[in-house]
Amino acid sequence: MVNLSILIPVYNGENYIKKCLESIKQHPTIKIEIVALDDGSTDQSLKVIKKYALNEKRLRVYEYGGNRGVCHARNFLLEKAKGEYVYFIDSDDEIIFDNVIIAYELAVKHKLDVFVGECQKIGRVNKPVKDISLANKVINGRDFYIFASKGNFKGIGPWKNIYNKEFLINNNLPFKEGIVHEGNEFFSRVHQYSKRVMYQNLKIYKYYFRKNSISTSTDNYLLKIYSRTVIVNSLLKRMKKVDDDKEYQKAICNFISFNVLSMYRIDCEKLNKKEVRKLYMSVPQKAYLYIAKSDSKIGKIAGPILYINIYLGKYIIKILDTLKGKE
Repeated sequence: MVNLSILIPVYNGENYIKKCLESIKQHPTIKIEIVALDDGSTDQSLKVIKKYALNEKRLRVYEYGGNRGVCHARNFLLEKAKGEYVYFIDSDDEIIFDNVIIAYELAVKHKLDVFVGECQKIGRVNKPVKDISLANKVINGRDFYIFASKGNFKGIGPWKNIYNKEFLINNNLPFKEGIVHEGNEFFSRVHQYSKRVMYQNLKIYKYYFRKNSISTSTDNYLLKIYSRTVIVNSLLKRMKKVDDDKEYQKAICNFISFNVLSMYRIDCEKLNKKEVRKLYMSVPQKAYLYIAKSDSKIGKIAGPILYINIYLGKYIIKILDTLKGKE
């Protein structure tokens, strides 16, 4: 039986994938498999992976023509995974192996749906978590979601988490395809269903900030705006289901605020104005009222203005960011 499946979508990662694979060391008692999918790379990524697999019997390699995106790749890899637990990582990053083992052992010991850890940011300042009061405790998804919404997690990528595979499959939790910032959307859906979650202030991952990565690139601004609108509309649907839970509603307001403010901070000067406006208008006005109820100081001011005039609100966000710094 495979204990842990480490799942790696690969796209044009020839310069990084070997180092990523080398970070996944051997363990004497925990059976680990590595499953990689080349998502239509146009460089030598596939060649590098196949060569590595010649001496790494734990590694299974898949490929298909054409680039279908990281979400499609992760969903494919989840189907192929044989492990009780799964860990999604990116091909241009590395894991902190000993800490991943600690995380896995905690997940098994406490029969977790999700273990949540931290990452070491390479190329950015590592800010401390604001509140670790719920660390080392088994809690439900609702309580963790509320905890996370209070500014404890700026990045909620899947590589901070080790998931029980059966939990993901039984609750029909694939990654939503066709968007970026997919971890944000996935995170919110996962914790609608999670019953046993543990957070530890334990760094299990090395996240490298690179200028040409999907999340940091200045390309695809229109896709980034679209993705934020998808996430916001998903959160608004969630809001309807928690009418009797004020604390949960406040948490959703915080995540709506984060995504709306992020959307309006995207530079649109070189984009088609009609297309941008169409995307802006796909966000219902009530989202801006929820922003005003969030914990965000900028959101409290900008929300009511966005409700009246989105372009004036966007301008106000820019001014507040200059005065206060982005939250």
